[in-house]
Parts: sequence; structure tokens; C-alpha cells
Amino acid sequence: MNPERLNTEASFAALCRVSPVECSSGRRTSRRLSHGGYRQANAALHRVLFTRLRHDPRTQAQLPGRP
Repeated sequence: MNPERLNTEASFAALCRVSPVECSSGRRTSRRLSHGGYRQANAALHRVLFTRLRHDPRTQAQLPGRP
């Protein structure tokens, strides 16, 4: 991975394939998550998220239904 390519959060999300991808079929347009991407970065993002959910009150406050 080349860290110089990651100038923004959006570029990191695109690398991990967690940014929305446009998909359309005829008249309907929607978004979905891509299932490809850099697996190690995706796994690291997953670990960071769940660690923050467990320990960081600011992250916990962003999710509805969590104390």
C-alpha cells in the first residue's frame, strides 16, 4: 500500500471498498458497498471500529440504541 495516495478519508474508504458504489438498473438508481478491495485495510478498519465502539464514548453516542 502506498500511504501517499491516501490524502483524504474518502480515498481511504475507496481503498477499503467501504464507500458507496452507484448501481442502477434502468430507471432505479441506488448505492451499495463493494465487496472487493484491499482486504488487510478493510480488516484493520473493522478492528478499529469495534475497538472504538467498545471503549470510546463519542463513538458509542453516534449509534442509536447503545448506552
